[in-house]
Amino acid sequence: MHDILHRFINKSLLDFQYVHLFLYEYALEVMKLDKNYNYTSIDKELDTDYNSSEATEEVKLTQFKRRISDLINSLIEFTPKLLSTKMGAKLVCILTSYSNAKEKKIIIKSIKGKVLESVCHPTAHLGIMRMMDATDDTVFVQKSILNEISSLKDPPAQYTPTGDLIDSSVIPPLIQVAMSPYGRKVLARLLTPQSNHIELDELEYFQEGVMVNTSFKAAAQKRKEHLVYLSKPLINLCSRYA
Repeated sequence: MHDILHRFINKSLLDFQYVHLFLYEYALEVMKLDKNYNYTSIDKELDTDYNSSEATEEVKLTQFKRRISDLINSLIEFTPKLLSTKMGAKLVCILTSYSNAKEKKIIIKSIKGKVLESVCHPTAHLGIMRMMDATDDTVFVQKSILNEISSLKDPPAQYTPTGDLIDSSVIPPLIQVAMSPYGRKVLARLLTPQSNHIELDELEYFQEGVMVNTSFKAAAQKRKEHLVYLSKPLINLCSRYA
């Protein structure tokens, strides 16, 4: 599976949905080697059983570290492509959860300029939510992600080379996020994390105690810091555009 994975990458086949499914299933198999992974939960999606091999815990841990590191290093630069499908977005959630601080920054930098599009996308918003949940450097997240969606100012007008107005109906980014059925899940995740705004097959990736998280700062503290950053724009949004 490892060799086939790298063939997909080397042949630039990461635009295809079936490749994302293959990579996601491979990631689940790799996660089973991690003793801290609550495999009894997420694996129900694929009706798989834990592989109770006779390998020692030490051997499994060594294999796990090597394989998850290989997955992360091979795929993080392709995050925007993976986010285009449901399985790919779930894979991004896994890679983000296991990445170290430097790798998480690489993942976030890969979506620079595409944050608004991703937040309002049917599947990509899941990866954005996980990045915000799992990254300790909240200032970096705010500058890289929240800054792109927090504006209530009308975007600058765009014109053709002949001077014709391209689109005069574009609305401010934060309004687009709030009006999007997917974008508002990102806001709800910050405001009311315990509410039922996340689908059942997505919930596993945001429940504490299920997904492993390499971050050190409490998720509640990170959400609080993000809300402080977004508080003024959100209040203005509700007071002016309710």
